[in-house]
Amino acid sequence: MDQAAISWALSQGAPVTCATCRHFHEGNMHCGQSDCGGPGAGRDFPFYDGPIPREKFVERCLICGGQDVEFHIILGSDKTKFALCKRHRRVFAHVGAAKGRLKHPVKLIAIP
Repeated sequence: MDQAAISWALSQGAPVTCATCRHFHEGNMHCGQSDCGGPGAGRDFPFYDGPIPREKFVERCLICGGQDVEFHIILGSDKTKFALCKRHRRVFAHVGAAKGRLKHPVKLIAIP
């Protein structure tokens, strides 16, 4: 996987975790790991295999990979933390069941 492939995946809407994951690129832009997924699925990308260390997920926007983050995402387990930039802070408002309710609650915390 090279920077061009990562940039293309991001431009197609893949989150930075998928865009930088070996499984995603080996699967021709589909990882095939049915038990993987992020905060909207109540998971922390358990099968991620890429260059970003798990503890560094909190330093980049989950959606675009930008480092100008303003919000942290904490899953119920607090095991892995993610971040969002100002532009993508409402991304989880539209995920989930009818009436905009999330199937797996995502706690968003503004960075002081």
